[in-house]
Amino acid sequence: MIENLLRQRLDVLSKTTGLPVVFGGATRRGKAGEHLLITQLLGNRTRSLHGVSVSVGRGLGGTAIMRGVPCLVNDYTSSRAITHDYDRHVAPERLTSVFAVPIRVHGTVGGVVYGAVRADMSIGDVALRHANVVASKLGKDIEGLLGRDRPVGWRPAEVAADSTPKLRAALDELTMIIRSTDDPVLRARLERVCRQLGDRDPGRTASSSIRLAPRELDALRLAAVGASNAEIAHELGLSPQTIKAYLRAAMRKLNVHNRTAAVHTARESGLL
Repeated sequence: MIENLLRQRLDVLSKTTGLPVVFGGATRRGKAGEHLLITQLLGNRTRSLHGVSVSVGRGLGGTAIMRGVPCLVNDYTSSRAITHDYDRHVAPERLTSVFAVPIRVHGTVGGVVYGAVRADMSIGDVALRHANVVASKLGKDIEGLLGRDRPVGWRPAEVAADSTPKLRAALDELTMIIRSTDDPVLRARLERVCRQLGDRDPGRTASSSIRLAPRELDALRLAAVGASNAEIAHELGLSPQTIKAYLRAAMRKLNVHNRTAAVHTARESGLL
């Protein structure tokens, strides 16, 4: 039933935006942790994307899940804002500009809706706005179904750290161990385990000397995935001039001179 809903909403997105390729899927929790499974595609020329499992924080979709906000890249192959774990799946479709919009279900990211073009052009604000509407409606539809009957195999991934008090306590202790170890190899391994178990990043602690306003952080998060000022403004419901002011303020606080450096420094400081 929910797969049918996803396909119907993707069909609406395709027709209302004219995007040649739309696809999506649900987040699931498996032995390797939370991941997105792409199951529905419209306009695809190959089967290269069907059944692809996307890990949290990896690629464009994984970044959208991790950050919980729409992510857009206008030149997928050369973008430095995302990892390129899935290039071999994307390449056969010859996709250029791609966006990923998270589907929120009961307060968590339950899936992702993608849209893409093949031509040498960027995706405009109108298409992204339609995608946000589609994802929002789809999330509400799924909530309605899950309220009556939670289908096995298509449900929002649940954060393991919230499942039991004992597991939360264990993850907290693991985080303390990670922060106290001086062995970089051991720290990296423990951080990976902690992320898989609890969907948290224990390796980052915000610098006490840097304080960014919520809107400054929102603007930087979208800038980090390649969004332009106009795209950030549209997503946050603000003017491009206001976005410029927020980014300038963030750069001043971070003591850098461009948005790329601001994103890097904010990540290093644990703010993103």
